[in-house]
Amino acid sequence: MQQANQHPALNRVFSTFNVNVPSYRANIDQQKALSYGVELGNINSALSNTFGNGFVNYFSYQNRNFQVYLQNEDEFRKTPEDLSSVFVRAGNGERIPLSEFVELERQTGASVVSRFGVYAGAQFQGNPAEGYSSAQAIEAMEEVVQETLGSNWGMGWTGTAYQEANMGSAATLAIVFGLLMVFLILAAQYESWSLPLAVLTATPLRS
Repeated sequence: MQQANQHPALNRVFSTFNVNVPSYRANIDQQKALSYGVELGNINSALSNTFGNGFVNYFSYQNRNFQVYLQNEDEFRKTPEDLSSVFVRAGNGERIPLSEFVELERQTGASVVSRFGVYAGAQFQGNPAEGYSSAQAIEAMEEVVQETLGSNWGMGWTGTAYQEANMGSAATLAIVFGLLMVFLILAAQYESWSLPLAVLTATPLRS
């Protein structure tokens, strides 16, 4: 984003993507869990339903459908120590606290991970700088992405920029095919391959 704002063809490039949001990462000791006979799917379900929420089903009331979610009370999911109050069943039926094989690690991460197609992505917005067209701004942004991120990263356009980028290539193809069709028609009419070339090259010079 900093590189984009330094480009003369771009202005006010910004993003709402934030990777400095406090979060926790759950590290599961899989070998220890399996030694207790606890399935990893049960651990994931207990974590998501306790510290997040899990969809259960729908129910109908007065001709309306409502979604049912399973979620713990706020007071029981405030701190990492609350793991000791959440239990899963071991292979022998014994109740084992999650803290026995789950550790929460404090870190920072993205608040929301958006998707562009099937890939995780970050959305950027901006404007052409004064004296530059939108087509020049699109070309400049593609240049910045290629120079700063390299070939391992990709980008795509949305909205009017997407339409303009696609229309540009479509217009070029339309002109090429149009000239080809005119050439073939003139070649058939004059029964010559050289005369249509002279006609086509002289056309742009005519007023």
